[in-house]
Amino acid sequence: MNTDEHGYGIGKPSIDPVSGTPPKSIRVHLCSSVATPFLVLLALATAACSGPSVEDRTRAAAEEVRQSISDVDGPALEQKVEPQLVKEIQQLLQERKEYFGEINGEFDAVTLNALQAFQRSAGLRDDGFVNERTLAALRARPAAK
Repeated sequence: MNTDEHGYGIGKPSIDPVSGTPPKSIRVHLCSSVATPFLVLLALATAACSGPSVEDRTRAAAEEVRQSISDVDGPALEQKVEPQLVKEIQQLLQERKEYFGEINGEFDAVTLNALQAFQRSAGLRDDGFVNERTLAALRARPAAK
């Protein structure tokens, strides 16, 4: 085979008649072209098997999100409101079609959600706390429809 000034073959590669192998430049090229995809696949397979599974990573991410969310209703549910006042609030919310639960004097999650919905509709801060502004808005007569 003819070679250029750097020793690379020009034309068809020749096989060494003694060893039966192609010239070194062709062997390196063949090895790298075959080895590269294999090494990439091996690296990907190793990376996929060495860490936590997708399911484990998803669970961990969901738990992290759960922990980052603050309990916004907790403080409102823990407020101390006299049962008679809660009954009045429940009655007023029921008249406004915001509360559909039992009028029982218990400031529970159903009452809290109804109170927050009323606060939103009245343009008040919807924090679920019973305060003077919320009571005044509740006690005001609703506009006739």
